[in-house]
Amino acid sequence: MNIATVDQPANATRFARCTQSMLWLAALVCALTLAGCETLPGSGGGISATRAERLLQRGDYERAAVAFMQLAGSVSGADRDPYLLGAADAWIGKADASRAQSALAQMTTPPATAIRNRWHIARAGLANLNADGRGALSALAELDMGTLSLDARIRAEAARGNAQFLIGDPLAALATFAQRELWLGNGQEIADNDRMIWDGLLQSPPQALRDALAQTSDATLAGWLALGTLADGTVPGGPQRGLAMWRRDYPQHPALRTIVPGIDATNTTVMAGMPTAVAVLLTSSGRSAIIGQAVRDGMLSAYAEQYRDQLNAPTLRFYDITENGATLSYQQAIDDGAQFVIGPVLPSAVEELATYAGPTVPTLLLNYPPDTVRLPGSFFCFGLAPEDEAAAVAARAIAEGHRRAVAFVPATRWGERVRDAFSREFAALGGQTLTYEQYVPAETDYNDEIQRAMLLTDSVARYRNMRATIGGALQFEPRRRQDVDFIFMAANADSGRRLKPQLRFHYAGDLPVFATSHVNSVARRQADTDLNGVRFTDVRWLVDELRGESTPLAMLREYFPAARSQPRLFALGFDTWGILRQITSDERASGAQTWSGATGTLSLGDDGHIRRQTDWAVFNSGRPEALPVLDTPVPRFDFTRDDLDFDSTDTDATLAPAGDNMADDSDTSREEGATAIER
Repeated sequence: MNIATVDQPANATRFARCTQSMLWLAALVCALTLAGCETLPGSGGGISATRAERLLQRGDYERAAVAFMQLAGSVSGADRDPYLLGAADAWIGKADASRAQSALAQMTTPPATAIRNRWHIARAGLANLNADGRGALSALAELDMGTLSLDARIRAEAARGNAQFLIGDPLAALATFAQRELWLGNGQEIADNDRMIWDGLLQSPPQALRDALAQTSDATLAGWLALGTLADGTVPGGPQRGLAMWRRDYPQHPALRTIVPGIDATNTTVMAGMPTAVAVLLTSSGRSAIIGQAVRDGMLSAYAEQYRDQLNAPTLRFYDITENGATLSYQQAIDDGAQFVIGPVLPSAVEELATYAGPTVPTLLLNYPPDTVRLPGSFFCFGLAPEDEAAAVAARAIAEGHRRAVAFVPATRWGERVRDAFSREFAALGGQTLTYEQYVPAETDYNDEIQRAMLLTDSVARYRNMRATIGGALQFEPRRRQDVDFIFMAANADSGRRLKPQLRFHYAGDLPVFATSHVNSVARRQADTDLNGVRFTDVRWLVDELRGESTPLAMLREYFPAARSQPRLFALGFDTWGILRQITSDERASGAQTWSGATGTLSLGDDGHIRRQTDWAVFNSGRPEALPVLDTPVPRFDFTRDDLDFDSTDTDATLAPAGDNMADDSDTSREEGATAIER
């Protein structure tokens, strides 16, 4: 069974779809009806009531209906009612509403008490076949519940659940079917019950499923509703990802036993092309405006490039979240008709929106929420997280044959996160972080930190002990530890300019030094000879320019100031359109495809995170030069961020160059301060 791909139907379209989707369901209900009904009176003719019942049970509805009508023609008066009721059930099974109605119309009204409950159930089945859920519920309201047998109750509740789906109340329908399952006797009946639920979900308005999902705390009901939302034709990121996220959230759900194995995800499409209305949530005012403006300009440049002729260009609307916040802006965007939302960027706003419980549309967050927050199935994440770059450092070092590291990180939460991400990925790839030292970015002398990390204090202590033993002066040169292969230096440009020469002074100048992109200041005013030899990872556009390759940046700098002052954030914005195309593509195999972006080689994982494999450069003669591409494994990025505190006041403080950022340097440009959005 394929997950259906549909648009939001108009009333007439929904009516036709409901009718079609009820065909097999009506047949199933009808078969269940006759399986448990009373034995019809015999006939003196050539056909027996028992044979007519068997035809109905086998699903041979037309022959069953003819047989019942022949039986009805052999008697008169109220004796005809049971046969007419059997014929009506058969025509309902064949989805022939007009003939079913004709059979019921020939019955005595009301029929004899003995078959009156069956008559009400048949009326409900016919109403459901005509997509008249309220009519079905009205018929069921006439039942004498005190006289219903178990089989009749099972049939009645199937009709009730179908009617509740038809009137747009999927939560009530699921509760009805859940209760019905408790009365069923075997696995096949339970499987049939599950298929009734699934068919009801398929014919339900998608927004009704989302609204119901927000209203229930019952895991089983929520699981059915969440599975149903995968069938609304707007599943972003591919069906594999949708099902993977669903399995993660509902690992013990009953649908796993019947429905999910039958879903042919490989043939399911996702969003039907690019959305026609896109909303962008950014900070356009206040002290964070520089971030929003850079991302906006990058996005607009990609938008203009893709839609040069303005044909089929989606409507693009920007919302400033500075005053109203992320949630209210998001609600407003959906009310305005947005089919896709991009943003926000600031960590506090990202976490706020990632935990939003209201109606959602496919959304690309431009940063990462804490790992304690589970993304809604329609949400995706992309950003310039420093943790990702730290993991990339670990992968590059391993690829170059380095197995033992010493790390220097700033004494800030940013430094702790980068250190943890590096150490975790390095260990996973077979490396060992021997030790790390925290430095205070505002300081200029890192003598103590370097001596401790390189075990120079031990060397000095040994010299002093030996001199005391011998009793005289000795020729002495401190000796650093010899078990380290390279140094990981988490620093921005200013801290790096101070730290790297002091490493050389303390006998560690021969060790390779790796760093993240923060060490490379695009606002460089002088040659960075102090950084010579430092390898660093950076966004693709900047490294491509170092190779002498032509990139869009060269032209875009003439029109967008942010392309000069904030190239990384500009590239982040530029990449959003490529990601949007991948998310809404019906040809992408989830998790299996990569593409080249402005920030690096990108790929979309089943968890909704966009992976980014960066390029590399090295400082030589005071200037960065591109390094050759190595056949390195893409970091798994499976580290956790559970230790992060995303308090909004602290997050805002990181937007300024001086604060709980990667460092507390006074000589950083506004471009360096903007990288605080990189968590």
